[in-house]
Amino acid sequence: MRLPLAFLFVALALSLATPGCKEKKKVEAKPGELTPDQKEKLRQNAAKAYGQIVKDYPDSPYAAEAKLRLEALKPPTQKK
Repeated sequence: MRLPLAFLFVALALSLATPGCKEKKKVEAKPGELTPDQKEKLRQNAAKAYGQIVKDYPDSPYAAEAKLRLEALKPPTQKK
């Protein structure tokens, strides 16, 4: 009876000590700052909104500004 219990404790200790089993650390932002994931999500949402303006209102004076902002939101590798 004691052997299975001892085996369980040893197995548990080894599983906790295994270096590859740790969870990925989350990036913590300082108060008032955004995490990289939050920044990327905001960039994607802005690009979607500006794209919608260009698509739905191409003759609007705001479309030219939306195109400029879309270009600025592209990563450096995708810029013309």
